[in-house]
Amino acid sequence: MPSAQLRRLPARHVNILAGIALLGVACLSAPDAETRSVLELLRVSPLRIMCFTTPCPPWNAMAISQGAEAPGPHPLYLGPLPSLRGPKPVIRRIAAPWRNKDCVIIRGRLEKSGTSAVLFVRRILRSC
Repeated sequence: MPSAQLRRLPARHVNILAGIALLGVACLSAPDAETRSVLELLRVSPLRIMCFTTPCPPWNAMAISQGAEAPGPHPLYLGPLPSLRGPKPVIRRIAAPWRNKDCVIIRGRLEKSGTSAVLFVRRILRSC
């Protein structure tokens, strides 16, 4: 009888280890899915609004807005080029439109903390 129990014991350990491994893989893949869900369509473009009451943003100031439509008077971000994070080729391609006051639609997310901002750019979708 003890030898039969010893033969079953390794299989039980294998099942337990397999379960732990699957749980570990599931936990590791969850943040990636979560990151994808917070990415959104963003428009990086000059603000170009007519302002009649102070304080007025400078005409042509660069802004980051939600969606692909022309930005309204309240963008997500207005100011100097924020810190950029993402694939290096994409980062290089986002700095030029900002400097040249061009318009691009991106897939990414903007994080603001106090007066600083970080733009996470996954992909540049198109010019606008």
